[in-house]
Amino acid sequence: MLRQGKNLIATWENLVLAHWEESPTAEPMRAIHEAHLALLHRYPKVGHLVVVRGGAVMPSAEGREVAARYSGKSRMSSIAIVLEAEGFWAGAARGFLTTVLFLRSRSGAPTQLFRDVDSALEWQNAKLGDAAPNRVATAAALRELRRQARG
Repeated sequence: MLRQGKNLIATWENLVLAHWEESPTAEPMRAIHEAHLALLHRYPKVGHLVVVRGGAVMPSAEGREVAARYSGKSRMSSIAIVLEAEGFWAGAARGFLTTVLFLRSRSGAPTQLFRDVDSALEWQNAKLGDAAPNRVATAAALRELRRQARG
């Protein structure tokens, strides 16, 4: 597990999990890429699930640069992003993220934005097929990640 402030990155079976409560810098972006490559040695398909809370939407400029550098090398099978927020800010952020995801889909991995974890896990499982981890256990792992981020 990697911690950067209130942000955490961990792996759960064949998923790279990220929990953002602050805008991530380059270090977590590199950690995601390295975790992804390590999981590919053990699993035929690897997914990425990001949960964004509060005002953390985009990585820092340095983080975006690292993510862009790695996106062409990615072999992720799916990328699910959950934006857990409501109100005007959340609507604007969803619109912004949808545009960014459409414009930056260089990785070739199916990428989708969600309002809740359950929907993201359902979609992620459909994309990973037989390689998908148990949804109940994955949801529990995400709850633990959230608890760790606040602790």
